[in-house]
Amino acid sequence: MAYYITYKEFQDALADYYNNKHIALQFSQMMNQLYSENRLKSFIESPVFPLDLESLSKKEFDSLIEQTPFVWDHSLNIPENSVEERDMIPNDRDFHIIRQMCYTRPSLHIHDYFEINFVEQGAVHFCFEDSETTMHAGEIFIISPNSKHDIYFTDENTKHYSISVRTSTFEAVFFELLSTQDVLAQFFRHTLRNHNEPNFLKFYVKNIDFYSNLIRHIFVECHTYDAYANNNGVNYLNIFLSHILRYNSQSAQHYSYIEKNDPILILQYIQNNYANISLSFLSEFFHYSESYLCNLIKETTGRTYSELIRQIRMRHAVDLLLKTDLKVFEIAEMIGYNSSDHFSRVFRKVFHTSPQNFRKQNDHNVNSV
Repeated sequence: MAYYITYKEFQDALADYYNNKHIALQFSQMMNQLYSENRLKSFIESPVFPLDLESLSKKEFDSLIEQTPFVWDHSLNIPENSVEERDMIPNDRDFHIIRQMCYTRPSLHIHDYFEINFVEQGAVHFCFEDSETTMHAGEIFIISPNSKHDIYFTDENTKHYSISVRTSTFEAVFFELLSTQDVLAQFFRHTLRNHNEPNFLKFYVKNIDFYSNLIRHIFVECHTYDAYANNNGVNYLNIFLSHILRYNSQSAQHYSYIEKNDPILILQYIQNNYANISLSFLSEFFHYSESYLCNLIKETTGRTYSELIRQIRMRHAVDLLLKTDLKVFEIAEMIGYNSSDHFSRVFRKVFHTSPQNFRKQNDHNVNSV
């Protein structure tokens, strides 16, 4: 049977227990405590959110969140260290969002879905595998499935949202955004799809209010029960993620528990200097052996160093052919080829036509490299 309690009532219960006993409880522990005290209700109606969410002040929106019900099924016996999609995300939904509660006990756990976290205000403690760090306002981190983690904080002024997204939905929405041949997008796609290794990606955003506004819409759609809510919520999530990629990819950081390194700086350098670098130069610049760099690039992009450089050059060649009037030899020089003949041979091998014919045949279409 499902039981209900509002955000405010649940947060107050956590705070009272923590302040009186100096003990933080997990969500399920607190729910069982409230159930034993007969403080849960059989139903609570969700508050009515206005259409013009932007007109609400932060205090007004927080008040509506406090009236929003938590739903808990007392019959479910969910292990603390392993959570599945069916335990967190309603059957008819692709996502679920909560505003994280203060004073919960950290307990490392894994789940089989993606989790997107947004620190709107204050700071949270982020436990990941064998490490712990602090995430501050403006930081967004995406956790891959099967990554052992938890998040906690003890400052009631902190505002942190967590969005659970079905793996199938995340791949359909986010990975479609990552279909671009941008090196970092390719790396994000490769990393997040590797569910066998614990991983997360972290981004820092400066325009917190923009993302807060989108979070409002995602939260409201999550707690709206009509035929449009799920689709609307996924669309807002799409905008949320695409905006991160468009404007904040350069702030990204990556964590791999297995590799214990962050190849993003190397990939960024390659992307920005592809026309005039060599493997030996990269090796010397980053103080890694050439064999190590080759393995790292292969593991994180799925391509060899040579394939990656060719891919970047061809991507830029296509853009220059279709968007400028530059001559072929000028394009060849700009993207790092010593001669137009060499460039043309490589181009023909990739696209099965010459650069000149490609330009004539494609006025507005850009083929994938």
